[in-house]
Amino acid sequence: MWVQTVPFGDVPWYNVTLVVPQNPMRPLWHGWSIETDGQSPWEAAQVASLDVLMDIAQSFGDELVGGPAASIP
Repeated sequence: MWVQTVPFGDVPWYNVTLVVPQNPMRPLWHGWSIETDGQSPWEAAQVASLDVLMDIAQSFGDELVGGPAASIP
């Protein structure tokens, strides 16, 4: 989800919320929620997704060997 906030000077500013749900089949997969901001929804979404993917890779690197798409509920 993203919303445009008060412009930062002449530059539009956006807040993005990224949620990866908990996986009931894997109790250690606790889910993630992160809020970031940027000059565009795209920029803020890139920052949010990179933060989540880095945390997933550090916590569940072995599970990602078969392909990240197979691990995400």
